[in-house]
Amino acid sequence: MYIRIVLILTALCLFQTRTVEAQSPVNKGESKPCPESPRSPFRYAITYNHVNEFISSGRPNVKSRLVNVLLDGKSFSEENLKQLFGLLSKRFPEPIDMIVSVYTNLEDISTPEEDEVILINCIMADFLTPQHPWANYTRNDELERFYYHTRKLDEPPKDVILRGRP
Repeated sequence: MYIRIVLILTALCLFQTRTVEAQSPVNKGESKPCPESPRSPFRYAITYNHVNEFISSGRPNVKSRLVNVLLDGKSFSEENLKQLFGLLSKRFPEPIDMIVSVYTNLEDISTPEEDEVILINCIMADFLTPQHPWANYTRNDELERFYYHTRKLDEPPKDVILRGRP
């Protein structure tokens, strides 16, 4: 019995060694060191990304991308939002119509289960305003802009036009 266990363990070790060798470069002389990874000045995560297709004003097959982003709250600033929306526009050039909602606290983002209930039972006016700093970005063929609110009592929401005229 002891010999059988030793043989099985030896076989497993050999199998794992071969797996590692198979993942290694064929010619180690050709391998290059990894370039230094670029580090973003702020942390964010895309929590939702979906392209919807609908008919609008007689124009069939209008596509619009909806994106939700969770941004580190301590990085919430107009300059960082401009940079974030530039990065997202580059990452998602199509379709041209895109709406991005930025949240700075997980409490303000709905879960998939909450979204299902909202879509079935609510209208847009029923949504609550986020309790933490937020931003909404809109891009289409004529205009690119975003609204944001720091949630500070003495500061109203701000509208920033990046391209076009309202």
